[in-house]
Amino acid sequence: MQITEDDLYIGSVLEQLCQVSERVLITKKYNMTGFYEINGHCNLLIGVSNEEGQTWQFHFSERDLFIALSHDETKRFYLALVCGNHAICLLTESDVNEFLPGMKPTFLSLRVSSEPCQRLRVQGNGVALSRPVLVDDFPGQLIENTLPTEELFSWPALSTISVYQSRPDTQFITDENNFDLSDLLIKDLKQGERRKRYIGVTLYGKTLEDWNYRDFKRIEDRIHYLFNFENIAIQLNRVSNGYDNLLEREFMWELEYGLDTPAQTENKSRVKVRKSQGKRAD
Repeated sequence: MQITEDDLYIGSVLEQLCQVSERVLITKKYNMTGFYEINGHCNLLIGVSNEEGQTWQFHFSERDLFIALSHDETKRFYLALVCGNHAICLLTESDVNEFLPGMKPTFLSLRVSSEPCQRLRVQGNGVALSRPVLVDDFPGQLIENTLPTEELFSWPALSTISVYQSRPDTQFITDENNFDLSDLLIKDLKQGERRKRYIGVTLYGKTLEDWNYRDFKRIEDRIHYLFNFENIAIQLNRVSNGYDNLLEREFMWELEYGLDTPAQTENKSRVKVRKSQGKRAD
């Protein structure tokens, strides 16, 4: 079978998807070039523009749009635009609908332009998209929205986790998506012993200015989930940016944890009882 230039670009998109998660199920749909189902949860249409420069044009026919947008409502739809060797511009279904307001789509013509700070601007059928698109939205955003249920408490896609025994003494570094932090830290932990570690996380392609509430919550939920599963009480405090200061990418948490003695556990139970009794008295 002859390999076209578009095949090479589409293949690079699928390769990036596979690099993000250990388990990605990609299914080709309708024998249509560049159209795939990802993890059974979303449909992905890939467009290619190999133009040089800072602007790229994309064109989709009525048939392309009909197949792409006529899908099960339980599935998400994404449009990935390969902008030469520069970036992949990821659009959601709501983004696409901004270009097709209240009409049966007969075509879609898109223009993507590169902007400073790793951002892309998109126009479709003469309408400007209401938001800039971040270069790093792909592939992490797509994969995180299509993870199987059992992976919802995994670390963010394309993250690096560093464990510091004392600042800046590095104990462990990994980019394993399902890395179990508690297994590493509670090894040989004795009853009554308290330990302190520093956890640094770097998100691929993001400086600290790009972090948002969802990024922090995803990481903190992961840490609490792992230690709660082991029935280990922890205190987790945000500290500051970590040691990747030149690029300002790493954020750090102070983690205190320990294994209570039977007496400490009993004392905590008594405190909880007294508090609950006090509330009922009020």
